[in-house]
Amino acid sequence: MTVICFLLVFAMAIASPIELRAAEKVRVGFFPLGKFQYIDENGAAAGYNIDYLSKITDITGWEYEFVPCGNWVEATALLEGGKIDLLAPAQKIPELKEKFAYAAYPMGMELAAIYALKQRDDLIYEDIDTLAKLRYGAARNSTFTTKFIEHAKEYNISPDITYYNNTTELFDALHAKRVDAIVSNIMFYDDSLKILGRFAPLAVYYITAKDNSALLNKLDNAIYRMEVNDPTFDSGLLKKYFPHYKNTIFNYDEYLFIKNAPPIRIAYETDRAPLSFTGSDGEFHGVQRDILDEISRISGLKFDYVPCRREQTELTYLEENKLRVISGVRYCRFSAQAKRLRFSIPYLYSGNIIAGTDPLKYTGQEELRLAMVEGAASLKERVAAKYPKFKIQTYENTEQAFNAAVSGEADFVIENRYVAEPYFVKPKFRSLKILSLTRIEEPYTLATLVYYVPANDEKDWNSETFISIINKSIEQLDPQKISASVINRSAENIYKYTLGDFIYQYRGQFVILLAAAGAAIAFLLARRLKRGRFI
Repeated sequence: MTVICFLLVFAMAIASPIELRAAEKVRVGFFPLGKFQYIDENGAAAGYNIDYLSKITDITGWEYEFVPCGNWVEATALLEGGKIDLLAPAQKIPELKEKFAYAAYPMGMELAAIYALKQRDDLIYEDIDTLAKLRYGAARNSTFTTKFIEHAKEYNISPDITYYNNTTELFDALHAKRVDAIVSNIMFYDDSLKILGRFAPLAVYYITAKDNSALLNKLDNAIYRMEVNDPTFDSGLLKKYFPHYKNTIFNYDEYLFIKNAPPIRIAYETDRAPLSFTGSDGEFHGVQRDILDEISRISGLKFDYVPCRREQTELTYLEENKLRVISGVRYCRFSAQAKRLRFSIPYLYSGNIIAGTDPLKYTGQEELRLAMVEGAASLKERVAAKYPKFKIQTYENTEQAFNAAVSGEADFVIENRYVAEPYFVKPKFRSLKILSLTRIEEPYTLATLVYYVPANDEKDWNSETFISIINKSIEQLDPQKISASVINRSAENIYKYTLGDFIYQYRGQFVILLAAAGAAIAFLLARRLKRGRFI
């Protein structure tokens, strides 16, 4: 029996041969470069480059041998001598193009950075006057050194530079305090350093020997497929390993503004739940409050929130009450052309929906009446551009606009999707149907932080510096936190039924009950009167 089983297995093996092929081994140059590539606590290679190569392996099946190198100069020498097959991160510069072949697609991005030791509290980001007086260290024959000299000329600075052979000598000089600052790759950043400047963003690539076309073709195909199948992979790695690429760094003027600015009074709309409203506790609540609090945390600016009704957002009222900022302004060309206003970049995006009792009425050919809340200049502009046949009718608030659409005073109503959602639950507005094809997006809105040109007694207010601080802070907002705020605030804004809603929903039954009750009462009264006549 044993012999038979053996013969069967042997026969199956012959009938179904399995090709066993060793994985292709690729030798990769490896030298310490911050979080781009490093040795972790377990003694294994780790970092941006290692994760990127791992993703390539999923496509190519490559196996890697990491060949230790002291620095970039040594690594390029090993590649030129055929001791390694692949190296990164390489900028596209003539010296390298002469010797090596580049991948068709970049594998990341790097910046030039000016570093000082973290304990140098006297040095501040982009303090040009101070930067002009520093002693610098830079590597010979480095693209970053060349870019630094070009960057310095833009500020009329002739830097005092000591040159070093490689990055090891360069960082040794900084830590030994032989120089005040050094110029190098931003990928070298760690907690012992502070950044004084960032400039010259450059794409970086894998390079290999010019005659290694087989490896290069596989590499190009793998990177292309990665970009097509997982387009956010690169940005995810940047966020994981190099969050400081986008970290907020304020320059000297911004630093002084934040340090000296008193609490800034910000006007907010009181009746735009869940975006912006006054809660039962009398405080500012909503998505915009969450975002503004986060901007305050990132920037260091302090905000005081002041409730304002829609009609109080005129310039005169705001100036008289020393309100420099309004939250939740919807950006449009009309607003952007206002001479007394300055706008930050948007910090929240949303859309509007159009609804009516008879959606089929809309064909785009005839004039129809569209109800909207007054004061929405940007929305009027977009409606006029996209639906020129609509005749716009404005109302004091959302309730009145919805009533107009239900009563026939208007054919349709338009409102922000988050503000509108609770109204569709109300029994009296359930006859409204959303036009699925007429949603109007406001990509620059819903809330744009605005400041006002200071009055004569407010000369200390630097509008451009303020907006620069706000913009840098907005760029650091976490999209996931904003999404969570929208979800949570919308959930809190669920409509709560009232007795009036109950009566409205069952008004037919209530009419019948009231009629029956009235008839019963009339019958009883009639009987009583009839009995009285016989007494």
